[in-house]
Amino acid sequence: MTDTLTYAEKDAFCRAGARCLDVGSGLDTKDALIGWYAGALPLPDYWSCNWDAFTDFLEDLSWLPDQAIDIYHDSLPLAGRPEELSIYVNILHTTVRHWRRFPEHDVRVAFHPRWKAAVSGVSLDEL
Repeated sequence: MTDTLTYAEKDAFCRAGARCLDVGSGLDTKDALIGWYAGALPLPDYWSCNWDAFTDFLEDLSWLPDQAIDIYHDSLPLAGRPEELSIYVNILHTTVRHWRRFPEHDVRVAFHPRWKAAVSGVSLDEL
């Protein structure tokens, strides 16, 4: 796959001192998933519930004081929606690649190992 997305147990992945976002279960739609992030981060008041805005927020984070952010998936969001899952996984992939170029934030993403087959089957954009 790629070194931007890893597979691990939560305790082995989340770093001390990092904001660990444990992506919730039952997030079966884009609106539910982005809404969950809006509560977990929280996103600025002017956020919009679409993939482009979600990408912009994850690649900005200037409004978030935490430098280290670990995004962990014990559950697989959008599991019944392969096209939306592909978009989401690609957003996470490009977000990690983005923050590797800048020192302001260190963003990492992991999925529980049971999701490796589902996630590794997603074609990643290599822009």
